[in-house]
Amino acid sequence: MKLWPMLLLAGYALTVHLSVSYGYPLPAVLALAALLLLSLVQAIVRRDRSSLVFLALYVLATLLMLRFAGLYGMLFLPPVALNLAAALFFMRGLLPGRTDLITRIALHVRPHRSARVLRYTRRVSWAWMWFSLALALLSAMLAVAAPLEVWSLFTNFINYLLLGAFFGAEFALRHIVLRGEPTAGLRETLQALSRVDFRRMFQP
Repeated sequence: MKLWPMLLLAGYALTVHLSVSYGYPLPAVLALAALLLLSLVQAIVRRDRSSLVFLALYVLATLLMLRFAGLYGMLFLPPVALNLAAALFFMRGLLPGRTDLITRIALHVRPHRSARVLRYTRRVSWAWMWFSLALALLSAMLAVAAPLEVWSLFTNFINYLLLGAFFGAEFALRHIVLRGEPTAGLRETLQALSRVDFRRMFQP
């Protein structure tokens, strides 16, 4: 797992919030366009057809938002799309006959797991799926009904704090529910996650 996508995401979130705070959306729109172009180049280099299709649909949706909601409308889409994409990733692994994402990560970190642990990891995938859907829905509701400053504060900061809090709460719960099972500490968990190839993990 590389660090630079997280840095880009953090830079984009800060740019959007500053653009909203100063009432000048153009820098955030240009940052969004740059991220989409970078994603497009990567998809072409990798010859990733599914990513190209997704990007084409995303660009179409962005243009529709521009048409009906202006420049700020273009900025409403990424928080919803990111959380919805996360929910879909979790949902795909929860379909019958598939291995859920959290179980895949757990087996990648430690190949031999008990049935008790695997039942727990599958439930965690369900929890992440519903949590991601809730964040997507809340982001969409704030875009429609809340002041721009409130929407920006939530989607660019609070959203990520909630993700971190959810991760921390699950980490603590894991050590309670799986007491007696070998579980990794926080440092070991983060080190293991940094070595996971999530792009390969998302493949069927």
